[in-house]
Amino acid sequence: MSLRGQLIRRFGGGLVVIAAAMFLLAGSLRFWQGWCFLILAWGLPFLFALWAAKQDPQLLERRLRIKEKSLQQMVFNLLGTGILFSTIGL
Repeated sequence: MSLRGQLIRRFGGGLVVIAAAMFLLAGSLRFWQGWCFLILAWGLPFLFALWAAKQDPQLLERRLRIKEKSLQQMVFNLLGTGILFSTIGL
């Protein structure tokens, strides 16, 4: 799979899950705070990743295939995920 394909798949998967949970809990797509959150949390990083794919594809490729080996970093990632889901009310 191409680098851009991997990028779109990863960002798209997370976006679909978070957006579905957020807008289902809100009960409407007319939840402007949710749209702002999605733009800031997914839109800006996605634009940066597209820029990185063009300017430095090797860097982006290394970042996409990284697996955390440090226990501290894995715990940090788990806590970050928990905080993210707690902000949308899950």
